[in-house]
Amino acid sequence: MTARDDGRPARLTLIETALLGVESASAIAPLGEGLALVVDDDEGIFLADATGRATLLRGKEDARGLGDLEGLCLGDEGATVYAVSEKKGEVFSLPLRRGEGKVTLGDPSLLGRLARPGDGKNKGWEGAAWLPPSASPGGVACLVAVHEAKPMALGLFTLPDLRALSLIELDGPFEEWMRDASDVAVCPVTGHLFLLSDRSQRIVEARLVDGATRLEPIGAFDLELAPEEKPEGIAFESGSRLVVVTDDQGRLLRYAVTR
Repeated sequence: MTARDDGRPARLTLIETALLGVESASAIAPLGEGLALVVDDDEGIFLADATGRATLLRGKEDARGLGDLEGLCLGDEGATVYAVSEKKGEVFSLPLRRGEGKVTLGDPSLLGRLARPGDGKNKGWEGAAWLPPSASPGGVACLVAVHEAKPMALGLFTLPDLRALSLIELDGPFEEWMRDASDVAVCPVTGHLFLLSDRSQRIVEARLVDGATRLEPIGAFDLELAPEEKPEGIAFESGSRLVVVTDDQGRLLRYAVTR
């Protein structure tokens, strides 16, 4: 990633909505060509296509923690899937294989657990994104994870050993814009972080500063959703396309990103 950061917030324009075939969608990792990996937080990781058909690839029968997932992202240039469970903060890696029109996930490997910064019940790690070595403060690939609340926080953990590089509480202006944190995405153009809040139905754009020890807010974008809809997952399809998924109807919202 070669970041082009002028400090200005992105503009998001809704261009498409679709059904995923996964009603309780809590995270998404786009694969291109109309395909995406989508998490059902009670079942596991599905492969969803543009027609709304979804097929379970890996679930709780493969590893108990895969039945409690909230975070999902692609790493290692698309060769690895990283999945994060909410209650125990378990981080799994799964090799991603594509070929002959098929997408498969290899056996899950447990890398370790992310320590919870608080003791609030049902307030664990909610979302994850991959930060490549070129954009990380230590020059190594990192997992970026958000903690839902009590405290609302963002953590950077090296891969694959999950050594904590930074833990940033999302207080001050973040508390004014976000009632909780449900997922995070890294912009492949600017390196900015896009934080999603399901309770506030809002995306907050921010950037890491001071050696990734502090997060600086840049702007916010309100999602036009019904009051009962919960946006749970966010990811970039490309530098100019951002997707959000909801966990009540399994809707996908696709946004054009301009700067």
